[in-house]
Amino acid sequence: MAKRNMELVLKVGQAVGATGGYLSVWLLHTKKGVQSFLVERDEATLPGMTGPFRAFADALADLGRHPWHILVPLYLHKAFEYPVLKAVMNLGGESSLIRWQRKLRSEGGWWIPCKIGGRGPRNKLRAMDYYDRARFRSWEGEGKAAIADINRAIRSDPRLAIAYFARGDIKRSLGDAKGAIEDFTKGIRFNRKFVPAYVGRGNARRNLGDSKGALADFKKAINLDPKYAPAYIGMGMVRTQRDIQGAIKDFNNAIKLDPQSSEAYFGRGWAHAGKGETKRAISDFTKAIKLNPKHDLAYMLRGEAHGARCDSNKAIADFTMAIELGVPNAYGNRGAEFLKKGSYKKAVADFDKAIEIEPESAAAYLGRGQAHISMGDPDKAIGDLIQAERLDDSLASLAHPLRQDCSSIIFRRWAKGYRTAARLDGYNAAKRIIDFEYGIDATMKVVKEMVRKNIELVAISMSFAQLNQAADFTPIIAKQVYDAEASRCRYIVFFFDRGDITWILVDDLKEIDLADIVSSSQLRGSVMWQLRIRHPGEKQFSRGEHARLENAIIEDLRYDFSEDELSIEFERQPGALSVDLVSITREPF
Repeated sequence: MAKRNMELVLKVGQAVGATGGYLSVWLLHTKKGVQSFLVERDEATLPGMTGPFRAFADALADLGRHPWHILVPLYLHKAFEYPVLKAVMNLGGESSLIRWQRKLRSEGGWWIPCKIGGRGPRNKLRAMDYYDRARFRSWEGEGKAAIADINRAIRSDPRLAIAYFARGDIKRSLGDAKGAIEDFTKGIRFNRKFVPAYVGRGNARRNLGDSKGALADFKKAINLDPKYAPAYIGMGMVRTQRDIQGAIKDFNNAIKLDPQSSEAYFGRGWAHAGKGETKRAISDFTKAIKLNPKHDLAYMLRGEAHGARCDSNKAIADFTMAIELGVPNAYGNRGAEFLKKGSYKKAVADFDKAIEIEPESAAAYLGRGQAHISMGDPDKAIGDLIQAERLDDSLASLAHPLRQDCSSIIFRRWAKGYRTAARLDGYNAAKRIIDFEYGIDATMKVVKEMVRKNIELVAISMSFAQLNQAADFTPIIAKQVYDAEASRCRYIVFFFDRGDITWILVDDLKEIDLADIVSSSQLRGSVMWQLRIRHPGEKQFSRGEHARLENAIIEDLRYDFSEDELSIEFERQPGALSVDLVSITREPF
């Protein structure tokens, strides 16, 4: 019976009795399934020194007649984990399978902390022992522990090419492509015909964007072994970026050589998706999933293909599977499909998760902003839209119109509340301000007109901010109250124009663009304006406050108007700063 037809399940050390040699327990696989358990008393005489046992426990009982000391770990396929553990737990004096598992793990991985029969000396592990344990730990997702074992294997045998290959493969799976390339190269140095090492190095180079180097490695692997399917898969993955038809040909070759390769179908599906052939892509992704039900990226890309075909239900199902299998990007994709379906709360929840995982995801902010708009919450939406533009200016064409819609909704809501509040107070607060600033007893008709024009001023300021794609203006809108004297804002900025008086409340003059407001007045034909800035409640200015305001005004206006176009004169009062603006050209700006 050839050794290559068996899979190692448990390796139990070296004999210290009279028989000597090396003993292992193997599991035989055939096309009909698991046939029997075998015990090898001596690897050197494998064909003549094996005997079948009806059950694994019987095999261990036979071993128990010899003075063995268990020195090496279980190398156990997941499918046989519980049967094997149950068979060996009695040797450790344990009756509970769960406690036995915990005991094994607490001892460091899959070491068996017990003796069979009499005592024996602890034997030094061979390089291949460390390599075998590393392979098992890699299967279990214990990448760092696996690398530690491979390092020990290399120290035991520095020319063990397969160990360098295995370490490179693990490093690549952990995201260390450069380290992987170094190890694959060392493996090739000790075995120039080691085809898997060329493929591994090609994949690592592909991860680093070195398409030329990757193709060279894949071609070398194919020259050495034209029937090695992974080489065609790797070459197809590289060519998908520039030569989709050539990539499909590579994947077809891989499928012919290995019809059970899920990666070959996945790659071909990816290539078809790149061509826009979503139906073919879905078919290939489905085959990949059938061959490997845990192929996370196949679910992810099939979900994208379903989404492209406007089948949100199937797309959501695939993205959900991708999430369960550990694909973090799938939250944003699923959120987008929920958004299409009108499931806005679910969309927001997914976008929240996507942003938590990747705070720089502009698409997630844009999607969440759209969902908030659809839910009637423009205040939350506008912040997300601004963030989306900040992170990715290519999204401005999508986000900016939505921002304008949000601002318009917020403005209309504010204007309605502003008018209603002023009306309920009998316009008394607005009248007090007008009377104080003009020194007159304004009629109610005049007061109503001024309140209307004040709303227009805010609208003009907001529209200019939107036109210039400036920062969000909605916080400024929230500060505007009809009773300015009772405001907690730092300044009231009054604008006097042809007998009209309007005002806006700010904490800093940088919150508004004075030049834009002046321009809007000049377009109506005015050649002289006056500004007056003071604190609500007529509080006195602090030392140096006049100078700071003057500098801010000059910086703002001189950016748009030269001294030949607009003159600026200041007049300081203890509790205010007056500014006279005169258009020298006496023409609209």
